[in-house]
Amino acid sequence: MWICSKFGFFSIVKKGQPDTWQVRARRKNDLGELLDATDLDAEIKSTPNGDYAFRIIVDQDGLERIFSSLADSIDYPNFKSCIASLPDQKDKLHAYEDFWLGMLKVQKQAKKATKAPRNLPPPVRKADILKRDCGGGLVRMLITLDAFHRTHGHWPTKLRLTQTAYDILKNEFLTPLGLETLTTKIRVIVQRDIENPLDIVAEDDNGLSSAYAADYNPTSRAADKWIWGLSFY
Repeated sequence: MWICSKFGFFSIVKKGQPDTWQVRARRKNDLGELLDATDLDAEIKSTPNGDYAFRIIVDQDGLERIFSSLADSIDYPNFKSCIASLPDQKDKLHAYEDFWLGMLKVQKQAKKATKAPRNLPPPVRKADILKRDCGGGLVRMLITLDAFHRTHGHWPTKLRLTQTAYDILKNEFLTPLGLETLTTKIRVIVQRDIENPLDIVAEDDNGLSSAYAADYNPTSRAADKWIWGLSFY
């Protein structure tokens, strides 16, 4: 079982000694937060050669206490917004976004499978002419533009991003026509000295700006319609 929570990301499996479960994590401090929340006395084992670098072993009582604490921790209306507000967890945000989008594709594919005629090819949508896919890199850019519009009341004129982020947009998410439409709508500035791919900044000519990492809010979604005239996700 995979669990995305306020305490961290965990994988719980039944293996090892009978009537015990392993709660595994990518980061040690996630297990530390979980133990603090449950008041469990368990040793965090380092397993650098395993798929997960850290884990604890719990019995039936410990497992029930973990699930009880996880249930009590759900005090938010939107999980991604909650993670963005937690200093010790927000670095997982882009991974959770990618997972969310991946599961959204599964949902859409299931919906198409129940409605599409069996012997006819699927129709070509306008969105497919503009984009190849709608993954984390494209969504992060749209969220940054939306944050600027929501904060300042108008759309930006410049978009600053890393070379890596630009290459992903160009090669994985947007078609040549989609990229051309973007660059005619807003000036795209590639900065090779930025290391963090989450450092996407929208600006105008008066010095106003909004940054993805600082101004994340997934509730406003209008940038794709502003640029391309239709919704991408």
